[in-house]
Amino acid sequence: MHYKTSSLQPESSSIQTPSETPSEDHTEEHEAHSSLIPGLSKQEAKPHTLKHKEKSSKEAKKVAISRSKSHGFLRSWIYLLPVGITFGILQLSLRQVYWRGTATGDGLPNDTNTVLEFLQIVAKAHEILIVISLSRVILHYLRQQLASPQGLPYGLVTSAYNVALGSQPFSIGFYHACTSIVGRRTFRWELFGLAILTLLATFLGLASGPASAIILIPRADLWYFQDLFVFYQDPSSMSTEDDVTMYIPKALFPNEVNQSSLPGSYCLEKGLDVNGSCPYAGYNDILSNLQFPSASRLPPYPGALGIPDNTTLDTPISRRMTSMPDSLYTASTWTSNQLLGNYMSLGVGLNMHGLDGTPYTVGIRTQYGSVLNPFVRVCCIMQPADQLDRSAPILDDCWNPNQNQDQSGPTFSVTDVWNETVLSNSSTTMFEWVDSVPNTTVPMLTAFIFTPSDMTNTANISVCVVNASWYYDDLWIMSDQSPTIISNFPFSSYAAIAITTDPPPTIRLRKDWADSLNAGESNSTSTVLTDLLDSGMQNYHGIWPQSAQSLILSKVVADGLARIGSEFRVSNATAIAMNDITVCRQGWCSQGPFSYQSQGPMIGNGTWRDYQDISNGGIEDAPHPDSPVLRSFPQPNDIDTAWTRVSFPIERYGYGWGFNSVAIIVAAAVLLFHALVIAIHCCILVFTGYHYKYAATLGELVALALGSQQPATLASTSVGISKGATWKRATAIREVQEEGSKKGRLELVVGESLSEGIEHGLLYRRPVTDKEYE
Repeated sequence: MHYKTSSLQPESSSIQTPSETPSEDHTEEHEAHSSLIPGLSKQEAKPHTLKHKEKSSKEAKKVAISRSKSHGFLRSWIYLLPVGITFGILQLSLRQVYWRGTATGDGLPNDTNTVLEFLQIVAKAHEILIVISLSRVILHYLRQQLASPQGLPYGLVTSAYNVALGSQPFSIGFYHACTSIVGRRTFRWELFGLAILTLLATFLGLASGPASAIILIPRADLWYFQDLFVFYQDPSSMSTEDDVTMYIPKALFPNEVNQSSLPGSYCLEKGLDVNGSCPYAGYNDILSNLQFPSASRLPPYPGALGIPDNTTLDTPISRRMTSMPDSLYTASTWTSNQLLGNYMSLGVGLNMHGLDGTPYTVGIRTQYGSVLNPFVRVCCIMQPADQLDRSAPILDDCWNPNQNQDQSGPTFSVTDVWNETVLSNSSTTMFEWVDSVPNTTVPMLTAFIFTPSDMTNTANISVCVVNASWYYDDLWIMSDQSPTIISNFPFSSYAAIAITTDPPPTIRLRKDWADSLNAGESNSTSTVLTDLLDSGMQNYHGIWPQSAQSLILSKVVADGLARIGSEFRVSNATAIAMNDITVCRQGWCSQGPFSYQSQGPMIGNGTWRDYQDISNGGIEDAPHPDSPVLRSFPQPNDIDTAWTRVSFPIERYGYGWGFNSVAIIVAAAVLLFHALVIAIHCCILVFTGYHYKYAATLGELVALALGSQQPATLASTSVGISKGATWKRATAIREVQEEGSKKGRLELVVGESLSEGIEHGLLYRRPVTDKEYE
């Protein structure tokens, strides 16, 4: 089989063998060029007349391709070194490792900036190792394809070498090489894979530096320290057991609020509240914070009612309430859960080992992720009692402010609430809840308010619609600020949320719960809510009383919803008794009694035996019948719907590692993708055992090209390449050997055909494994 002349060399030239002498013309040309070299005579410059006296100047023969699986395994270290560093720094973020705080001073480290600067150098070294590993991967598969039967396009050779040298592959040659690969009749997946690998190596080489720096250099943020409540602590080792889960044995955020959400039936009677657990327990605070306007400006212009957009209610437990009127008829209120705020306030002023003066926060987590806080919107319509035809209009969609103007909703007969005798003779304020109204579009609670006449006003009847929903929110307190609960509730866009056309899911409010907001006494016609309305409206001197009623009712309902579960509240005393708090471990739960120390963290006084007895399964199976936690019971199947799982993570501010931003996740993905590429390559390297040693560097590639015959396909390319066909030429490494000789050398050949054969007394064939070449 003969090698095509047009593929390897010009047709007018022949291949010069070592035994042949140069022609006369070549000799004269060489002498002319040699005459330019000072001190070199023509005789000394003749071809084959220069004598190399130093034997050491001649290169020894070398193996071009070797195969050994054991050697392939040993060569993998250069690839695995950057991968090992990658997993070493990723585990820091995976474990959320905290390094140190940002404060400096006596007894605190002052070399933070120096360490951060040094880590930038380490990140750069990691990047260099990644680039080196990618270069070796590219060179391996490039040289593998050069030794293949069909070779690969010349443009892909140059582009792959560019990437291996740390440059980029994008050029006209790469484009033509890719079109050659795609346009082949027989699609070669190995060439397509090398082109894709070239692009991936370019991307990884560019992205690995920033990715390594992002993952390696710690960032200032809040980092988890421990939970505020720890059931057991070993005094000898100061280690804490955190495999228990804390529950409030009640649903704090139910979709339907009915009498089961009350702490007891005593909340239906005025004056029987216990420790602020009833829904009406916050009325004094509501009354003391009511602000009513003058009637100098008319709604709905901003500030027309004279009430600030954000009225903050700070209670002894640092709870926040925000209310605002939205129009002539509506008002909205948001507040935070009282019980959870009470627990969070126990984290104020902690003196804990490991904080050392570092600013910290105490937050809340539930089974829903964040906390659900009540958001209540109330719409009221008022009409004179003597003009009302006893069919009161109902605003069936309080979220739609346009309906407030036309009052075109369904109607409800007032006589179903009070008879005519009561309406005609009553001289006191009356209030009644109606559970549901027919023909309304959304579930809602409706209130009827009768306001008696006085010297200046006639008797009026107001019909108010209450819409409530749970608003997902994050709550926390900060150690370096006043002990007030901080929220991510968007106060600046409060009005927009209040009148949104896509409100949060509505809470179904039932009358048997709402009656506790209107608790009364058997020997009196007044109730806690009518007293609040009377006292509050005494300070109102405007011309739109329905807006004031909406504001009061929105505060009342929101505060009542926020007090669900308040019977489990604790006081910050020397020892905190939490007898009703439930902890669960290994499928068993116990309700204590637990006693917690007041100086943080809130560590239970239980013993190691108590801790173990939680999961013993009850008295019958318990080895310690005197244990205070033997009231253990199996964990309920509906625990995450009937109860509320809570935790109070303490986070300290400082430097650390973690996956707490999108940039870190993307950086980790880049490094892991590089690790995947290297892992696949190492498996192939060990499984096949091939090692391609030729043209491993730019210098060796140049030496190989200089020692090769110039092919005709690269004629007139000394200045550059302008034709796409040239970039598409098949390129390969071939062994060149004299016919009948065992000696051989490698040459870089470029042509249209790379078939093996004899041409002008020389044998061209693919390189042989484990054979030495000159």
